[in-house]
Amino acid sequence: MAIGICFVIATGGIDLSIGTVLTMSGLVAGYLSVNMGFPIWLVIIICILIGTAFGVVNGLLVAKMGLPPFIATLGTMMLSKGIGSIITGAQSVTWKSGSDPEGWYRAIFKIKTESGLLIPTGFIFLIAAAIVMAVVMNKTKAGRYILSLGSNKEATRLSGVNVDKYLIIAYIISGTFAGIAGLAYSTIYSTLLPGGGSRI
Repeated sequence: MAIGICFVIATGGIDLSIGTVLTMSGLVAGYLSVNMGFPIWLVIIICILIGTAFGVVNGLLVAKMGLPPFIATLGTMMLSKGIGSIITGAQSVTWKSGSDPEGWYRAIFKIKTESGLLIPTGFIFLIAAAIVMAVVMNKTKAGRYILSLGSNKEATRLSGVNVDKYLIIAYIISGTFAGIAGLAYSTIYSTLLPGGGSRI
């Protein structure tokens, strides 16, 4: 989540919804797996896409409708909390355990060796993602434009940059990483509770 929201903060905005989007992504994806029988590979994709979808909504609210980021993302924070509770019937959701044939996904973020040693592979992915996104922010056109929005949005607009486009991209990145964080959280902590994430 920290990696994704860096792009939003770089534009001079904020995303209050990432914590609840994390929880909702894990809740809905887990519900589809356990209660609806969706295959785990599809559930993983859905979990990330839910976060991305909220990023798109946040970006459109801020860039196209002109809402202040605080107000827009406060609204989607409440919306994501409600959706998660409605879909799961306000019940907690427990993803499939490692003993289940479809519990292989847990090895993505944590590997337990035969000797009982836990290898936090999620930390390795975190470092790799941070390096990649640092390059994106500092060495690509999109990253430089996103940084320029936070420095002087109007000057960036007058320079011919499509400000709305790069604002939306920043929020999409934030939402996508919130979805990935939801997957990671569900992998490490088996049970998710509706309405959580407001204080993350």
